[in-house]
Order: sequence, then structure tokens, then C-alpha cells
Amino acid sequence: MQKIQLNQGIGVALLITCAAWMTSVSLAAFQNAKPEDFSGTWQLNEGASTNPGGPSPNAPPAGPASAGRRGGGVDAGNKADRLAGGVANSAVAAVDTQFSAEEQKRTLAELKLMQAVPAKLMIQASAKEFNLTYEGGSQAVTFPHVPDGKKVKITAVPTFEKLKIESKVQWSNGVFKREMTTPDSLTVNEEYTLSPDGKQLTVVLAAKSGMWRIPDAANPRIKRVYDRVQ
Repeated sequence: MQKIQLNQGIGVALLITCAAWMTSVSLAAFQNAKPEDFSGTWQLNEGASTNPGGPSPNAPPAGPASAGRRGGGVDAGNKADRLAGGVANSAVAAVDTQFSAEEQKRTLAELKLMQAVPAKLMIQASAKEFNLTYEGGSQAVTFPHVPDGKKVKITAVPTFEKLKIESKVQWSNGVFKREMTTPDSLTVNEEYTLSPDGKQLTVVLAAKSGMWRIPDAANPRIKRVYDRVQ
């Protein structure tokens, strides 16, 4: 009996060791990615993604929040203006009670804009640039960035410029990180990572507001997986 238990213990230890080794190998490959490795054309893999375009059309309305907050009661699949209007009317409780219904409505419209997912993504990357071109809509839209960690106004895209959205991009340990902020204290963070073989790109998006709690239905976990086309 003791021999059997000993063998089982050794087997478990070997499994743990193998898992740790595989994780370290993947992490090393991940960290060894170079900026230029991100360059290319990428096609969205919807099946491997999670909420790639933000709230699902079938998502339930925002329910009651925790104590001290009230939920939105909003159909998350509707367009930004309807989504925002519903939240405004249901008076989602704010962290800052001075954050008006109009500001909440505007913030949700801005979030919806930044959650828009490109079906095809073209990247031109190096240590000195990180240019993103969104394709799949009525026309291609390009966001030019310098990965120096400095916040700048987005002027190349008229809609973003009108809303006074700013961005900063930095390169860190094999990851491109883009942060976009609005005058209404909305922050959207994106992290771009490559698979060890360089054939898949993963973009994780997270949003938060410094003024109020964004309803969960409007702010789901977003993970976009792209397959390399060229």
C-alpha cells in the first residue's frame, strides 16, 4: 500500500513539474516576441473569441448591482444611443453622485465606439511604431501610434478626435499595451499578445470609469483572437 501511494505521489509530482515546465516555455516564447513579429494581416476568429464586439445581442439586461447601486435594466444588444438612454433613465448609481445621467449616457456611447471590433486587422509594428488599421467596415481606419508610453490626442480618426479621446502605447515584455481615455474618465485598456508560434494574435480589452460603475451588461469581458493571414 505504501509503495502504491509513493508511486502515486511521484506521478503527481511529475505532472506538476511537466505543467510548470510547459508554462515556463510558453512564457519564455511569449516574452521573446519582437515588435516586428506583430506586423501582418490578421483575420478575426470568432469561434475562439469571447464577446469580440462587446455586449452580445442576446445578453440579459443589466440586473441589480450590489448594495448602494441600482442596475441599468438595459438590453445590451441595442445600439449605443439606446443602450445609453436606458441606463440614464434607470439611474445607475454612480461612484460620484455628481456624475450626471447625460455624462453616463455619453460614457456608454464612447465605450461602445471603442468596443467596435475589426473583422480584419492590419498591424505595422516596430520599436518606433504601432499602427493599427481596422478593416471590415465601410472603409478602413488607421490608428498611428508611437510606443513611447506618452499620452497623445487621437487626431487621425475624426470621430475619436471630436470626442477628444487620447491614447498611449507602450511595449513591455513581448506585449503591446494601448490605453485610451476620454474627458469623462473612461479608460479602455488593450493588450496585444502573440502565440508562441506567431500564428495567432490575442487582444484583451478591459474598460473602467473613474466616476461610476459601468453596468456589467455593457462592459463584458472581451477577448479577440485573430489568425494570421500573412
